Amino acid sequence: MQLQEIYLKLLFFLIVLCIFSCVKSSVFSKREDQERFLQNLKSFQIIYPEISYENEVISIEESISKPVFQIRFRAFGEDFLLDAWLNLNLVPPSYSKDVLPRERLSQNQNIRMCFYSGKSKLHSDSSVAIGNCHGLLGVIRMGQEEYFIEPMEKKPGKQFAHVLYRRSDLPTTRSSTPQSCSAVKDPGRRRFNNTNITDNLHHGSRNRRSVVEITLQLLVVVDKDMIDFHGNDTIEEYVLTIMNMVSEIYRDPSIGVAINLEVIRLILLYNKQKQLSITSDGHETLQSFCEWQNSLRWREGEDPQEHNHYDAAVLITRQNICADKTEKCATVGMGYLYGMCDLKRRCSVSEDNGLNVAFTIAHELGHNLGIYHDGEGNSCSDFSGEIPHLMSARWLLRNKHGGMKWSQCSKRSLKAFLKSEDSKCLRRHSKSKKIALPPDLPGVRYSADDQCRLQYGNRARHCLKFKAKLCRELWCEIEGEQSCRSKLNPPAKGTACGRDKWCMFGSCVENTIIPQRRDGDWTDWSGWSKCSRSCGSGVMAMQRKCNNPRPLNGGRYCIGEEKRYKLCNIQPCPKGSQDFRVVQCSSYNNTKYKGVVYEKWVPVISDGQPCALFCRPEGTNHRFSAKLAENVVDGTTCRADTRNVCIDGKCHSVGCDNKLGSGAKEDVCGVCKGNGTTCYTVEGRFNQLAGKGYVEAALIPKGARAILVTEVKPCTSFLALRSRIDKYYINGNKKIELPGDFDAEGTIFKYFRSGTWERLIAKGPTTTPFHIMVLYNGFNLGIKYRYTLPINTSKKAKDKKKLLHITGPTYGWVHGGWSPCSAHCDGGIRKSLKMKCVGFYRGEISFVEDFYCKDATKPQTQERVCNVHKCAIWWDVSPWQPCSTTCGGGVQKRLVTCKQEHRNGSRTLAPDHRCTDDKPSSLRNCIHKACHLKWRVGRWSRCYALCGVGVRRRSVTCPAKNMCSLSLKPTASKPCYSGPCLEWVTGEWSKCSARCGPGYQRRLVTCRHKLTGKKSNKCEKRKQPMDVKACKITECTSVQEPPCLQDKYNKKQCHSVLKYKLCHDKAWYSLCCKTCERIARPR
Repeated sequence: MQLQEIYLKLLFFLIVLCIFSCVKSSVFSKREDQERFLQNLKSFQIIYPEISYENEVISIEESISKPVFQIRFRAFGEDFLLDAWLNLNLVPPSYSKDVLPRERLSQNQNIRMCFYSGKSKLHSDSSVAIGNCHGLLGVIRMGQEEYFIEPMEKKPGKQFAHVLYRRSDLPTTRSSTPQSCSAVKDPGRRRFNNTNITDNLHHGSRNRRSVVEITLQLLVVVDKDMIDFHGNDTIEEYVLTIMNMVSEIYRDPSIGVAINLEVIRLILLYNKQKQLSITSDGHETLQSFCEWQNSLRWREGEDPQEHNHYDAAVLITRQNICADKTEKCATVGMGYLYGMCDLKRRCSVSEDNGLNVAFTIAHELGHNLGIYHDGEGNSCSDFSGEIPHLMSARWLLRNKHGGMKWSQCSKRSLKAFLKSEDSKCLRRHSKSKKIALPPDLPGVRYSADDQCRLQYGNRARHCLKFKAKLCRELWCEIEGEQSCRSKLNPPAKGTACGRDKWCMFGSCVENTIIPQRRDGDWTDWSGWSKCSRSCGSGVMAMQRKCNNPRPLNGGRYCIGEEKRYKLCNIQPCPKGSQDFRVVQCSSYNNTKYKGVVYEKWVPVISDGQPCALFCRPEGTNHRFSAKLAENVVDGTTCRADTRNVCIDGKCHSVGCDNKLGSGAKEDVCGVCKGNGTTCYTVEGRFNQLAGKGYVEAALIPKGARAILVTEVKPCTSFLALRSRIDKYYINGNKKIELPGDFDAEGTIFKYFRSGTWERLIAKGPTTTPFHIMVLYNGFNLGIKYRYTLPINTSKKAKDKKKLLHITGPTYGWVHGGWSPCSAHCDGGIRKSLKMKCVGFYRGEISFVEDFYCKDATKPQTQERVCNVHKCAIWWDVSPWQPCSTTCGGGVQKRLVTCKQEHRNGSRTLAPDHRCTDDKPSSLRNCIHKACHLKWRVGRWSRCYALCGVGVRRRSVTCPAKNMCSLSLKPTASKPCYSGPCLEWVTGEWSKCSARCGPGYQRRLVTCRHKLTGKKSNKCEKRKQPMDVKACKITECTSVQEPPCLQDKYNKKQCHSVLKYKLCHDKAWYSLCCKTCERIARPR
């Protein structure tokens, strides 16, 4: 029994130490049913490799870190002699893989000294890729055949046994014909919907920089669900393969920048982290991950600043993340816009859905690098020809070719980000720390079956019904389901699609050598172009192109600037000249727009697209604006209150010294590069709680700069701006304007409103005094204002006295809060609670006795709509049940039901068709300790016997020696019957007894044994052949028949003539006349 347990452990290690992560297409995964796998292999052999170094035999353990060694063994009828040499490029010295909790990290071996490449000395067309940290693990290719080698458990004092089998020995996958195919539902949904692209209102100064080669260093974090799904032995290789695909995407020439991607650290989370919440709520997960990665502390002995050396953190999870649970959950990734280099926002979350997660990660990193979705605030479409753009919001749904392109908009946005200060972290880290990425094409490393398993679980495989369209869409069938599934994505590049063929960009092409990459190089600079304007700061440009030669096959894009700009004709335009945007809009006057002729167009500046030409028809009858041109003329100011100018559709900063990207700024006094000492600041506060109509809050004098007016707290009243001649510029005549820029006597006021919180900002200087007004609508909870004035002693003293004047306390009624919402979803009502009297003084609010509010009007009870979101409908899953078997492979089940939320907060079951997402699997494979292997039996042989009882035989073998139960061994033989051994043997017929007329012929009939030939009397009488028959050569001439005296035959023979009714025949009658007389005489 002890020996049996040892062999069981050997089998367990045989199965666990699989090579799924080291071969092109392996089905030997620990999640598979190992017992079934071994039974289905056509053949495999147990071998004992011999390792030699400098002509001396050494152990496998001694071969670790050797620069070169030889491997020798014999299998499948041929000799193997392999040269292996150390590959130090695969894992650099700085390689680091962390696991949390850290007590799980037990391996102290230098893993970079375990990887070898090589060739066969006996086969010219060969290659070897193995590791030897724990035995030989890898792949050997010789010609068209591949051999997989992996170690068994090392037994003390014994040779190190290994398993070797060929790719051709793998079982053939067959596909049942499904009745229907289930595709992705709601095809119009944006696959990257609701990506969090929180933008900053201000990014600081952005100095102009030359775009050089950029290195993007990443921290990659993998959660426990990923490890459970892919397995502890394969997760690292899978993640690095994904990141290698991401790296290839960022090397595509269409990006217009040379970017290197390095994974400098990989963290595997084997348990849940207290401060990290990974749930289906995408926003919550992203925020939690950003906070967690920023608080990471590394191992003792490391540089305390080490965690700041990566530029972005990537979380990969199997959790089905959703941006909005009230809608179809189709979100696959989320990331912060402009998050790169920001310690608290340099992160993204991507949902693992197979190899396509590489495109998700690349897309979210694009957001981190300041790239918007194509078509959102820009003019780029989703495609270049038939190749989708990576930053399209519908990339995953419409990617039919497996390739990608970066759009011109993405290219411009990336270059603008890299030239800004926001990208400073990308230019100041060393080049030494990185993790080597797998060089193979992902489709070579993971077959179509593997990719199906990565998407849908271990019971999935490629659906052969759709084999003809494999390179366009990968369809998968799941064991036990009648229909195939697909996410409508193509397989990874390099996926086998036929004999010596693979998928490339949506087509099945010959499996030829991948063309060599060619780096691009610049042409010479062109001369300066003509100035775009004759006055008011125009722009001149010079450019060069990266086509000398063009980069090919993933070659590096040219490093450096593609265009250079400088300002020209910076002198102001003559007084009375039209605004440059007005001139551009006026060029469309009296032209048709959507079939209607508009007499005059006036400019409108879009906050999202300041460098596009938006215009609106003049007059109160037309309240719309239209984009009449994608870009304004170079040199057009981005906004009315700024020096920044539009160039090639992008806003470029201009310093107060009128130089592009100089970063020179005016101080609060309006002095270029000043120190703020030539002016003073005036501040004040308006505290009147209640009022009617318009009430003045402050006076902004002529010459004021750096004006800021803001509400202390959000309230229902509105700010307004009027001049001294009672002309309103903002929110006048009780008409509330939308937020935006407003020109008031040449001063641009920016009006902001977020909810009910308002503020006014103006750079100044003002050309006339302005009155800040409050339009009362309920209460005003305080207004603060601030501005600067040039230094003037008497004026400053006067303003200080005014600043000291503060109004006394005011009183009014406020609602005492709101009742709970009457519904949890689909819209409910909140009602205002009991009114309370409050006092307002110096910006502070306090509750007071009701009698203070006797002169104030008590407002009526109010109602507010709440919880307007739709009631959620989702798939609810129970915990997995225990494994169905106690050993070997089994299945686990769980309950998957569709649930819905109701307005009253209750949750009930709903029909499955109400849940629009793909239904989660209710079955998965599970593995416990290894069971006995089943005996392998052959076909029964023929019956080994010429006659009588014989035996049939068959082969009964164990897949691994001594690994099968003897008590369950099937029989190898069984009895069989080949027919009787005794048979009747007949001789030749004699000549006819009569020369004419009837006669007879006779032969010898005996019973004999088939094999010995001995006579016997035990043959079956009923099967005895005849020993006499009638014959007649010719008719005789008529003669008198002689009288019958006696039978010529003996009694026994005549009895047979009588028995067989032959007496009517004359010949027989003549032989047995006496016996036949009693019947009849023949005629």
